[in-house]
Amino acid sequence: MLDGGLNALRANASQLFLSTIEPTTFAEAVSFAIGNADYGPGGIFVDPPAPWAPNGRKLTSITMVGTVTSHAMVNWWALCSPTGLLVHGTIAAPRVMIESSFEFVPVVIGMPKGV
Repeated sequence: MLDGGLNALRANASQLFLSTIEPTTFAEAVSFAIGNADYGPGGIFVDPPAPWAPNGRKLTSITMVGTVTSHAMVNWWALCSPTGLLVHGTIAAPRVMIESSFEFVPVVIGMPKGV
């Protein structure tokens, strides 16, 4: 069951958006974005789900490279399909981005096994 959910994310995640404001919808991820990268469906998570310690399953993204469109502090990331927000989170060490390219470290999405 865990792999089913992770495989759906793996197959559909195609875009990374970076923003200063938390996106809660696809429209917000797009409109709040100050940086983005597009890899096409299935291009962000290339490896299948793997064990996640202490008990669960995980996906690890590729290192993503994209374009920054404005100068601002990046606090949030969002992974989207071509039409929907799939998952989002905070950036552990927010930083000021300038208009250029960026390299985004791999994202790890984990699902613990139920008790």
